[in-house]
Amino acid sequence: MTAEKAVEVESLKLARQGTFFGKRFVPLTTRQAETEKIWERFLEDTLGPELKPEEMEALERTMKKFKGVSDLKLENPYFWESWAPAWAEYSRKSLDRGFRLLNRIGRLEGHPRILSLGAGSCWQEVFLSQYCCPESRVFCLDFSKPMIKQGVRLAGKRGVAHIHFAVGKVEDIPLKKGQADLVISIHLLDLIPDPPRVLGEIRRVLSSETEGGYFFLFPLKPRDVLSTKAAVWERMILEAGLRGPRMYCLRGRNYKGQTLRLLVLTDRQGNPS
Repeated sequence: MTAEKAVEVESLKLARQGTFFGKRFVPLTTRQAETEKIWERFLEDTLGPELKPEEMEALERTMKKFKGVSDLKLENPYFWESWAPAWAEYSRKSLDRGFRLLNRIGRLEGHPRILSLGAGSCWQEVFLSQYCCPESRVFCLDFSKPMIKQGVRLAGKRGVAHIHFAVGKVEDIPLKKGQADLVISIHLLDLIPDPPRVLGEIRRVLSSETEGGYFFLFPLKPRDVLSTKAAVWERMILEAGLRGPRMYCLRGRNYKGQTLRLLVLTDRQGNPS
């Protein structure tokens, strides 16, 4: 087997007033800054005050006792029936980072049809539909019916009508060819067993006129070599017929203080100016 050729990955750092792309600082646009202020209020209103570290640890211990470590148990409907209401809070920090990266890199405007894969409880997608892309049709797909129910309830509470929900697997996206202009996947692609198949499905549903756009984000494992891992994904993306990705890495820490690396793969331009 031929070794993957290492590729360049640009470092990212999120600051309150903008983003560092390597050593280059790009300030938030007025629209981006206002979007993030509304986002913060939305989180408070939807999820309430952020849990303290000790509360997060207690929740995590309880969830681990239930689900164990097997992917099969993660697909257990009883797990999601029990934990769907708490999952958004549990994943709040990671999805908050994901949204800010999407806001600053993903170029949310200009996409009439947005598809979110592995949408979970869909609170991020409801926000997109209500505040960021009110003229767009947002389609949410997740394999867990209890999670999708959370999104349906939130959309109803918020009075958001132009958002659509479906239960299904990302290996068989329930859309026809060319029915999406932007595909978002946050904290999912690293978990699926057959990435090439999913990337092929993404290419199939993206609009042929513009080739569509994509924004993928997921954490790296501690032992992953960044440039090599990025090269593997670049190859799979190109083999699927998608445009070559711009690649970024955000380094930070989770609520336990442990090192965190997030890999961003997107055909969006990072500099909004």
